[in-house]
Amino acid sequence: MLNDRLPKLALTCTMLLSLAACGPDPGEAPPEESLLTGDQALALADQWRADRSPEEEYWDWMNAVYMLGFVRAHELSGDDAYLDYATDWVDHHYPQIEEGEIFPDASDRVAPNIIAVEIMRLTGEDRYPAATAAVDEYLATVPRSADGAILHWGTHFPEKLEVLIDSLFMIGGYLVAMYDLTGDPAYLDQFTEQLAIFADLCQDPDEGLFLHAWDDEDGVNIPAEPIFWARGNSWIVAVCAWYLAVAPEDHADRALVESIYRDVVDAFIRYQDDSGLFYTIVNRPGEGDNYLETSSTALFAYGVAVGLRAGVLESSSYRPALAAAVEGLQSQVREEDDGHLTVTNTSYGTVPTTFEIYCGIPLVDDLNLGVGAMLMALSVADGL
Repeated sequence: MLNDRLPKLALTCTMLLSLAACGPDPGEAPPEESLLTGDQALALADQWRADRSPEEEYWDWMNAVYMLGFVRAHELSGDDAYLDYATDWVDHHYPQIEEGEIFPDASDRVAPNIIAVEIMRLTGEDRYPAATAAVDEYLATVPRSADGAILHWGTHFPEKLEVLIDSLFMIGGYLVAMYDLTGDPAYLDQFTEQLAIFADLCQDPDEGLFLHAWDDEDGVNIPAEPIFWARGNSWIVAVCAWYLAVAPEDHADRALVESIYRDVVDAFIRYQDDSGLFYTIVNRPGEGDNYLETSSTALFAYGVAVGLRAGVLESSSYRPALAAAVEGLQSQVREEDDGHLTVTNTSYGTVPTTFEIYCGIPLVDDLNLGVGAMLMALSVADGL
């Protein structure tokens, strides 16, 4: 029963990212005014764990976000069943990694290795050395832009010389997780080096938000006009918060990361809808076919919750935006007549494009990406 888990609904201090502030005491019920999201997170995790075999999930970025939701549900509850679900996924694919049949060839294919690293951190077992060796080798040789930014399509589409902000989470999440696992600051240095280059290429100095991409062949941003895609910017909120939660206070680039993190978070808040959700084009709410989108709101909420727990964000200034986002997210979980909890309105995979095409990307119910992002947000927000 979920109510039997309530005493556990405080984040364990082993992770949520080695946070300085670990939330409510595990033996105490959270204060009445705290966000109560844990039951819903675990109900979703239980439903999906029962209904969907981990072996059905491909070794790719959407599936990685889905599995990261189960890792965070494990850290919320202390229940090994959620971590076992993610572990079964990695174990299913790992023999192909060892044989070199699955390997990173683009940023999207680096993302699943985040889960392998997190499992090793949480279990203390060196279970997946071939996975980290393959990614480390890829990052040492991956094609880069003239400025040194990792090209998103890597060796999979070497003709596409595009820097996509999605890479900051897909690769940056791996680098931050590897630092948390190994304590090697070189991983943090790689992350902050890339973040700085991406900011130079894509961040709008007035808005604080990032354009989706830089075309290194033509020397232009895509899109060229100030159109800021929500999920791309929420990747940055999420990964910067993760860095700030685990990086030493004296890491050389910590101030840079915090500055970028606050810029993007503050920009999001300026455009937050009354529902608590964000439009898929953040800065053009209500225009044309622009729509409110679930995964970007969830990743934003996750990143703000991590920042609050780490003591990076001030509760009085930032908790209201988190509470609004959580309320919006909860409105996107629809209970069907048969009791199934449907996570609604997640936009499908998106490439750099025009306003009209961004707004034409279909919204999908029960997309694994949206489920995972929802689990991440609700698991970390509980008790704040």
